[in-house]
Amino acid sequence: VGYRRGNVSSGINAEYGDNKVHTYPPNSHSLIKDLPLYFALVYPDTMQLKGFSLTVTGESVMETWSTKFRGDKILSVATKATNDAVYSQGRVLGDRSVLHKYINPNLIAVAMETGTGDKGHVDILLYDMVSGIQIHTVRHKQYSGPVHLLLAENWMVYHLWSAKLRRYEIVVAEFYISHSSNSTSFSSLLPNLSPYAIQQSYISTTPLSALAVTSTLKSITNRAVLFAESGGRIASIPKQLLDPRRPTVPTAADKYEQLIPYSPLLVTPPVSYLTYNKTLFGIRDMITGSSGIESTSLLFVYGDDLYFTRVTPSKTFDMLNEDFDYYLIGIVLIGLCLGTIATQALADNKALNKKWK
Repeated sequence: VGYRRGNVSSGINAEYGDNKVHTYPPNSHSLIKDLPLYFALVYPDTMQLKGFSLTVTGESVMETWSTKFRGDKILSVATKATNDAVYSQGRVLGDRSVLHKYINPNLIAVAMETGTGDKGHVDILLYDMVSGIQIHTVRHKQYSGPVHLLLAENWMVYHLWSAKLRRYEIVVAEFYISHSSNSTSFSSLLPNLSPYAIQQSYISTTPLSALAVTSTLKSITNRAVLFAESGGRIASIPKQLLDPRRPTVPTAADKYEQLIPYSPLLVTPPVSYLTYNKTLFGIRDMITGSSGIESTSLLFVYGDDLYFTRVTPSKTFDMLNEDFDYYLIGIVLIGLCLGTIATQALADNKALNKKWK
């Protein structure tokens, strides 16, 4: 379990034989004594999801809730990143109305499979790790794994196999509430509005090994969803293409909002690949993080190969180009300074001559 306050991070390792808790670094108890810390664990063998809370002393854990799934196996689990920043609490529509985002940092998504092939189905379940309340559920009949899940802000993306249509599909769902709570922070311990989901699916042309999303300091930069293809390439897809509100026939309000018309096939342009002409073997997962520059997100891919690169979904709007002519701008600044000094001297002489007349 990870915990972060300001610039200090710590990891908590819980030994559940006697519910003893050990922290790393060892002196990090002072960081968590005054805060209730909640987390959840998935037990694939028993098909259970359990929630726990760290006691006030920070030395033991207590089970707060549990649920048992009715399925054959758990395919995938995903939670939000601890540094998942949210720039805007709402989304302004073309008619000037606002969709209020459901921002819950305590969500956990579980993908569960029952049966196989045409007789099977995949359930996507969304829970609150603190209260144990089921937030959202959807069943995909005649679908099967593998399933790759991704949670960020108020949306969820997952990739799965359609046994009936014999193709891979990508599903994106965004969660909103009817009105804003007028609160700067979210609490799962208080009564909250139930969200509603807007969902849309797209056809994927390739199997995936992992999913990730770009991360920046303030999330001002447009986000991109990163696809690790089984063939060893990493693709960067703008989140605007994975918008469940993409209309089939755009209206005037949709055009004003700059929504892209819906197309069922998600095509990846060659320029969207971050690996260029390189192939990465045995990709296990991807890790993203923010850099010191808002426009740039860092990406680390690991598996049989290791790959590290920078991602700029909105281009480098806060950086100068590498071929920027520093000498020219220096000459211009020096010229402006000399011109200012010269014009000041001329103005003083003119004022002095005017007084002698």
